[in-house]
Amino acid sequence: STEGEYMALGYAKMLGDRGFGIRFESGYLELDDVTTNNGVTTASVANGGKNTIKADHLEGLVGKIALTFTLGNK
Repeated sequence: STEGEYMALGYAKMLGDRGFGIRFESGYLELDDVTTNNGVTTASVANGGKNTIKADHLEGLVGKIALTFTLGNK
């Protein structure tokens, strides 16, 4: 499994009294380094070779805008 951190900041506002609202959110995601392979210990023609995948410095930004509806708002 992959572990990391996610930090976000958001804002929500109701639009009038009919139950509709709008929500904004932005966040930053940073994951630990990941390495995986196909289980082959040595590369050769007979076994198809050793495959290793490594990902470093995994990070990203997230942005969301949502139109919401709340039942029973009154």
